[in-house]
Amino acid sequence: MLAPKTAKESPSSQAFSLMTSLNPAHWLDVARWLAFYPSDAAIKRLLGHVGGLLEADRTWVFRHDAEGDGFVCVHKWVRDGCRPTLEDFQKLPLAALQGLHAVLQRGRVVHFPDINGVAGGPLELRRRLVRSGIRAVVAVPVFANEQLFGILGQNTERDTREWNEEARATLKATAEIIGGIFAKESPPESALAAPGAGPVPPVLYVVQGNGVVSLPHERILHVSSERNRSCLHTVDGRKFDGLRSLSEWENLLPSGSFTRVHRSHIVNIDRIARLDRTGGDWRLRLDDGATSLPVGRPHRFKVQKLLLPGLRHAMQEDDAHAVQARARITPFFLRPMA
Repeated sequence: MLAPKTAKESPSSQAFSLMTSLNPAHWLDVARWLAFYPSDAAIKRLLGHVGGLLEADRTWVFRHDAEGDGFVCVHKWVRDGCRPTLEDFQKLPLAALQGLHAVLQRGRVVHFPDINGVAGGPLELRRRLVRSGIRAVVAVPVFANEQLFGILGQNTERDTREWNEEARATLKATAEIIGGIFAKESPPESALAAPGAGPVPPVLYVVQGNGVVSLPHERILHVSSERNRSCLHTVDGRKFDGLRSLSEWENLLPSGSFTRVHRSHIVNIDRIARLDRTGGDWRLRLDDGATSLPVGRPHRFKVQKLLLPGLRHAMQEDDAHAVQARARITPFFLRPMA
């Protein structure tokens, strides 16, 4: 659909490689804003911070309008010296976006490093960009209540610009935060999907290489962590590494379908095949036939409560085998003296 030409990396874009989207100081500032400022003020500070960090001319947030036929600009940060308003971008009708709306709904990034080098794509949107003097733009979807709720993006007027992987990761993380704010303030039914679209199935968006993959919840087998990294495992054997903590995964995944069973493991409850309790060790066997996860002592009562009565028979069989094994051992005080 879109075939933007790859622009040569400018000195500004080279500077991106010196930045990190996981800078602790950056995210500590974000946490403070969310804790101490009203939502609008927190978003405004966040846009300004990300705009300066990634050296953009503007950073903005569009949100679905009340009629559901487009997007309206609700938050904006502008670099000093740039025009504060762009008349062509107070509202974006869906007709101007054309196929880009479907791209955003799939959780993908829209990236035009050089507007003049774009081949094909939505002509009306390109005309608006050129008319406004915009030379490069990047946009990431904002999801709230598991639906496309808005768009977070940046643009430049001074030069062409390629937002590298690290810069796009920063924008994606920022979009997740803004989506969380929108979800908190809006009931699920208020999030608007594309006109005529059916209900959006519950999915999780995970990063894979330079793109984003949507995973239905039922395809997730379990999530494990080791030190500061985590790994999401799917039922078809795929793995997605990330830097999220298990606590973050717990907040992202629905509590009715996923539960923590160990300090290092979260499991899809529907994928548990049986519980083995042998020799004092508790392990969950998953229905892929290969995965076995330990159950930590603090989680045993919860796991047992979740699995009963579905696995009660299997658990009772394990208990019976254990009793029989114990019965074959004669206590030392009953053994005949040598």
